[in-house]
Amino acid sequence: MLQSKLRGIASGISNLFKKAIDKAVSFSVAFPWIILIFFAALTIFFGTKTTSLKFETDIDNLATKSASEIKEIELAARDFSIWEPLYLVLVGDTRTLETWQRIALTTANLRKVENVARALSPLDSTYMTLQGFSVKSLPVTSATPSNEEELKVFRNNLSMSFDSRFSVSPSEDAVVVRLYIRGGLGSRGKKAIDEIQKILQDEWGEGGYYLTGEFFLGYSVDKTVVADVITLFPLAIAIVFLVTILSFRSIAGVLAPTITVLSTVVVTLGFMATLGKPLTIISAVLPVLLIAMSSADSIHIFSRYREEISRGSQKRQAITQSINSLVLPVVMTSLTTAAGFGSLVFSSIIPMKELGYFSVFGIIYAMLFSLLAVPALLSLLPAPRVDIASSRSVEEPFMDKLLYRFSMAVAEKRRIVLLISIAVALVCVVGITNVQFESNLSRYFRKGSAVSMGVINFEERFGGSSLLIIAVDSGKEGGVMTVDFMKALGEMEKVLDSFDILSRTSSFYSLVGSIYPGELNQGQITLIKSGIGSSGVQGYISKDSSKAAIHTYIRNTSTREISRTLVRVEKELRKFLPAGATLTLTGTPRVIQLHMESFSQSQAVSLLFSAIIVWLIVSLMFLSIFIGSIAMLPLLFTIVFSLGIMGLTGIPLDAATVLVASISVGVGIDYSIHFIERVKSELKLGNSLERASNKASRTAGRAILINAVTLISGFSILAFSNFLTVSAFGILMTFTMATSSVAALVIIPAILNSRRLSDKILKALLRTDAKEKGSKIPF
Repeated sequence: MLQSKLRGIASGISNLFKKAIDKAVSFSVAFPWIILIFFAALTIFFGTKTTSLKFETDIDNLATKSASEIKEIELAARDFSIWEPLYLVLVGDTRTLETWQRIALTTANLRKVENVARALSPLDSTYMTLQGFSVKSLPVTSATPSNEEELKVFRNNLSMSFDSRFSVSPSEDAVVVRLYIRGGLGSRGKKAIDEIQKILQDEWGEGGYYLTGEFFLGYSVDKTVVADVITLFPLAIAIVFLVTILSFRSIAGVLAPTITVLSTVVVTLGFMATLGKPLTIISAVLPVLLIAMSSADSIHIFSRYREEISRGSQKRQAITQSINSLVLPVVMTSLTTAAGFGSLVFSSIIPMKELGYFSVFGIIYAMLFSLLAVPALLSLLPAPRVDIASSRSVEEPFMDKLLYRFSMAVAEKRRIVLLISIAVALVCVVGITNVQFESNLSRYFRKGSAVSMGVINFEERFGGSSLLIIAVDSGKEGGVMTVDFMKALGEMEKVLDSFDILSRTSSFYSLVGSIYPGELNQGQITLIKSGIGSSGVQGYISKDSSKAAIHTYIRNTSTREISRTLVRVEKELRKFLPAGATLTLTGTPRVIQLHMESFSQSQAVSLLFSAIIVWLIVSLMFLSIFIGSIAMLPLLFTIVFSLGIMGLTGIPLDAATVLVASISVGVGIDYSIHFIERVKSELKLGNSLERASNKASRTAGRAILINAVTLISGFSILAFSNFLTVSAFGILMTFTMATSSVAALVIIPAILNSRRLSDKILKALLRTDAKEKGSKIPF
């Protein structure tokens, strides 16, 4: 009884909605210029806003769930006045006078660059020495060595410097210059880095220098995001244009999806800019994603319009009939696609949430444009001549023949088709268990890029490139300046040195040991701190001497390995923690670990939510849980297939590829809806279920394939991205879209042609018509 009432309510709402859309479409066909001028004005208005669109590259601003932890990390690091520099590796034989003179000249020129606050080379290092009962900090040289004797003295002093192991490579073939830039990653900071690179290219040439560090990583992300948007956006537009030309060979067939795409992208990006939301490494794929997604509805509408014209309908009648037959599928597919992307709003990753919001906005806008502006546009353009000709006993198009034969083969070999599908799914399930998460931005770049080469050359010569700080809080002022606390720091250094991916570990304990190699006592600690002053220990000891920091550098590796190492590090260090003291891991490696946890948790929630919502929408559309479940099968197969391929090929879930499953949910169900709805329409005309399925394969199947080719073409453009992760995302999406469309054209017909289920399927699909006629058909 309750089910019957719910079906009645749903049917009533559906009829009211269709009537409203019918009136809106009638208005757009009767007054096309009013509709087109309205959407044109909207597009122009938001187009002017896109110029203020900004870019965000700070990885600390990625996660909401880990925001409190990141704040704790920042506060812990702030006690030690650590300012992350831009690291410059200069390659040259450090045993020669010429190399040091070149280093001195370059450093001097870099200091002249506007907004370079400091440039520190090994020539600016100091070393500590005992003079009586005091410790003095002396410069390694008062001027650039000008002869071999001065070079010898300088190298000897440098060898006594605590900083020498961080600034000169053990093989003596490179040095590190630390550059401190004002303005961060704003326009001032980026302009400074551009000028720095010009100087380095002129003075050291290709392969003579490398830039690295978190600052350079952020700069490179910013530059790459902008380059990708500028390059890939027009390419994707061109691809959609080309695919529609080849598919429809009609002015209307080309303009309808192309104008839909342009308006959707411009309005969505303009809306983002109006709200002050930036593009990030994650949402940078939004323009190309919208190009691929927003063309779907207009392609299905034009394909049906072309079919109606081929039957001899007049243009206006063909437009009305097309919209009437497709309004429900278009709305429902848009809602299910929006649900797929909408699931991203539950992500703990801020840019992922924002991508979800604006993807939903773009998809709904594209739906409205397709239902209102496309009919208006078609009413002004000439009807496709090729399709009119096809009504006069012209040979059936090759694609239609192919689809017919394909559908017959699927119906005949349905058991084999289903068994193969199940076998492939089981193999992919095994692959899913191997899926890994990746949030280390430096691994998002291609091999051979400036970021990749900088990290490789730095780590080959100096060890790890990402600073990890272990902040140890004694809980009381002056608490770290004791022998017992210092010895505890020493034991912790030994623990860190035992990890393969950690290197260059240091603390105040090792600083003291570089002056007093013997047994440590309280007098030495007090003497050194007073001798070198607060500036000499600011990286290791807080101002009130209540906290101490241990510095270590972690090698660029996978997020999983970083996360596992940090868990083990924290566990082992706590064994040597003094009584009453607390320990906090800070720095980019810790942020990466937090983001990995956010990725894994948010992905599971997003997938589950979107799948449930989509299933409910489809079940409501067809007024049948059974049909809704059948429609979900190609979608579920696609999700399992895409995640399984990632696990089997070693492609990780990261800032871009994490979107694959959500997009699969949103798009994969669309093909099922269009196919089943066409089967339902053919059943109304009195066709058998088998014949209706075959007819759907030739009609809806054609539109599905054209839509799939458009999506594949659009997403394939991302394979040319400068980001390795975005490139992998583009390749994955081409396979996913191909799998999704083929699955809909294989799995659903195989099930519909099943003799055991045919009666139940017929009853479920014809229930709405029966209710309208007053007949009673059981669930």
